Amino acid sequence: MKITANSFVPTEAKIIIEGKSYTGNEFNRLVQALRPHSLNDNQQVVLEWLKNQHFDSYIKSVLSNLYFYVNLTAVGDLESKEITAMVAAYKKLSQQEFAQVLQAYANWALEQEEKQHG
Repeated sequence: MKITANSFVPTEAKIIIEGKSYTGNEFNRLVQALRPHSLNDNQQVVLEWLKNQHFDSYIKSVLSNLYFYVNLTAVGDLESKEITAMVAAYKKLSQQEFAQVLQAYANWALEQEEKQHG
């Protein structure tokens, strides 16, 4: 192979972590996926409500309660100001924002289970 001044072989830098090799793009995607999303005020209201409900029941029941309260607003018969505020915040969330709340809640719930059961 003849190498001239105008020819070179482009190489991409690799990042090696615990024997696994990643390209720069792969590494950046992994870091982004692991980075917690910062939640907006409405997301934080819903997340805190989910966390508070978690101690009174289990995770499936918490999500069922959320669905119940959000749909109960059609009747206008909510139990407390806290629930009213949570439902108002929930209704302002986009699908993506709510998915981020669920992700944050799931991570938090798993941490709680790990603390309890080591």
